[in-house]
Amino acid sequence: EAQGRFSKDKSEKGNSFKEIDLDNVIDSSFKSKELYEQLVRQYHPDRYVGDDAKMAMAQEIAAQIGQNRYDIKKLRELAEVAKRKLE
Repeated sequence: EAQGRFSKDKSEKGNSFKEIDLDNVIDSSFKSKELYEQLVRQYHPDRYVGDDAKMAMAQEIAAQIGQNRYDIKKLRELAEVAKRKLE
């Protein structure tokens, strides 16, 4: 299992470092596309036609899914949120 590593944060002056979650980077590289596609199909707003509240929630979740398509950790969190709020 890869451990978090540190990299130079070039956005600030001096010797500041930020932690990189290598497990998430590696998992995202190999698994995020499949989960992203599953979530887009499963929680697409068009599946909630007739229920305005769920459709609005699905639109919000779908936007977040799109913004985080390469972050497996965030996609997993969004899957749990979608399951609680839309099922």
